[in-house]
Amino acid sequence: MKRSGRQKQLRFLLVLTLVMALIIAGFAVAYMPRIRKQSLSDLMHLKTSQTVEQFRSFILPIVNNLQLLRDWGQKGILDPSDESFLDKTLVPLLDTHLPHVSGLMLADTEGDEYSLLKIEDIWSKRPQDQVYDPRNSPWFQGAIDVIHTHEVFWTQVYAFPINDRPGISASMSYQVNGGTEKTFVVALKIGLKEIEDLIDALPLGDTGRILLVEEDFVRDFTRLKETDWQQGDVSALTSLSLLKEPDVAAGLLSWQTDKSPYGRPLFFRSQNQGWWIEVNHIALNESGEARLAVLLKDSLLQAETSRFAFILLFSLLVILVVVLGFVLVLLRRYGRETKAILDKRRYSDASEDQIRYLIEQGESDELEFKSTLRWNLNTHKPDKNISLASLKTITAFLNSEGGTLLVGIDDGGEVLGIDLQNFSNEDKFLLHFNNLLKQHIGLEFTQHISFVLKSIGDKQILVVDCEPSGEPAFLKHNGDEEFYVRVGPGSRKLPTSKVLDYLKSRSYD
Repeated sequence: MKRSGRQKQLRFLLVLTLVMALIIAGFAVAYMPRIRKQSLSDLMHLKTSQTVEQFRSFILPIVNNLQLLRDWGQKGILDPSDESFLDKTLVPLLDTHLPHVSGLMLADTEGDEYSLLKIEDIWSKRPQDQVYDPRNSPWFQGAIDVIHTHEVFWTQVYAFPINDRPGISASMSYQVNGGTEKTFVVALKIGLKEIEDLIDALPLGDTGRILLVEEDFVRDFTRLKETDWQQGDVSALTSLSLLKEPDVAAGLLSWQTDKSPYGRPLFFRSQNQGWWIEVNHIALNESGEARLAVLLKDSLLQAETSRFAFILLFSLLVILVVVLGFVLVLLRRYGRETKAILDKRRYSDASEDQIRYLIEQGESDELEFKSTLRWNLNTHKPDKNISLASLKTITAFLNSEGGTLLVGIDDGGEVLGIDLQNFSNEDKFLLHFNNLLKQHIGLEFTQHISFVLKSIGDKQILVVDCEPSGEPAFLKHNGDEEFYVRVGPGSRKLPTSKVLDYLKSRSYD
């Protein structure tokens, strides 16, 4: 190509690159609000996912082990009067699987009970002189009421009888299989201190909320604080119809009105402040699932994503600088590979009509036909030399100006098709071809090669596009390396003495 032609192409490339850079920059600026909102939504979803996962890891072991204890009880394994057996069985279970549980109670409708409560990491029993009827406890009465639903009953905050510390309980009731009508209740106790530690570890900030929504009630776990208990405020369980906190009420109402799917963040406003809410399923009972809602202030997310806008703008600036630098390098260092990129046509993306037109043009320095990839049409057997013939052409294209190889076309342009050539399916055919490239040419050159099966009428052919390589490509076979180039419509093997001269002739101007 003449110098003036190169300059025209480079000027065109420069203008095209600058226009593309401006389009990218304009697109980013125009869509910045949408991008920013999406980043806030993604951050909200991330924090919600982290919150839900931590909450599940805290609450589900309680539910699962409570159901396990219920199953043991139904089989008659748990007897409140057999304290020795229960101590040896339950204390290791609690220590190993329920480190955040601070108590266990087992009682029946006749008043017999067995209790454990952790005090300073030591499991203690209720003092014998302490007057206590478990049947009057909220965990016992609540579990009895839901015995036919097989649900876990969760209490409101109450004082544990041994140490008068606040907490909540999860309990289940059961009857022994084949036994009397006597009903048992087993309960696990969670202190407010453990719940407070959980809440503090969640990525909610100082104003975030985590709500457990069960049918007509909302349990606000972020209000379960020992400070609230000391102040006499323990109304964490609230009827949905009596919600008085405007932020919580507005969030749940927005979610219900919007009919948002589970796991998708939703933005809403309450008292002139922006909020986000996301609701997820969480299994708490055998009979169904509750919903876990996370609410976060928009200002909290904005503060964490403020760096995103700066990073995005800085990244755009870097991209523009890199693009301009790339163009300047091309202006100073133009060679055959750049020319090939400008001129290259990819037939692996072409239509059937375009492929037919290409075949009609006949073989050239950038187009070659092969009847088969590995099948010898004379012997009707696989033949490695047939495969090597195609690989020689590909190697020559890599070492020259690139080109296209059509497999399944004879020298006269007749479409023979590959008929998968004894491969069970297309994927195995393409995998075999890819392995040939890696074995005989090299994995590093596959970036310059694209191939695909194309239908021509009722037959299939293999279309292989090759770009010129910046490095010399050799055909490896039987321990030898051979160097091929395109000369007219054929591939020629260069002797070793000529390879160096040829490579010098292909260096950049």
